[in-house]
Formats: sequence, C-alpha cells, structure tokens
Amino acid sequence: MKKEFSRRAFLQTTSLACFTLAVPKLASAALQKANDFTIGLIADLHHDIMHDGFERLQAFVTEMKKTSPDAIR
Repeated sequence: MKKEFSRRAFLQTTSLACFTLAVPKLASAALQKANDFTIGLIADLHHDIMHDGFERLQAFVTEMKKTSPDAIR
C-alpha cells in the first residue's frame, strides 16, 4: 500500500526542516552579538565627600567618550 502526501503536508514538512536547520545559526548569531555588548559602570562616587570626586567623574566621562559603550549605568 502506497502512502501519499498532500502538497500541504509536503510544505509543512519542508518548512519544519528548514526552520530546524536555521535555528542553530540564528542562536549562534544572537550569542555572538551578546558577547559584543559593553557597559560603562560607575558606582559610589561620593563626590560630595571625596576630595577628588569631580576628577573621578571627569575621568569616567572621558573614558566613556573614548570607548563608546552600549550602555552606561
């Protein structure tokens, strides 16, 4: 007995196969982009009580202008 496939079943199966083959490449591309993400972070500056607080802030801002991070926190 010969089993026949409809056009719809063929297209569904083919689409699923293509998607299955594409997923690893899409995931890999997403992970590579995640590795390239940089964050500039400054915390507890205490510029009101530290004698060189303003200079520390200026140094941070200058460095962020040079490196151009994706986010500053």
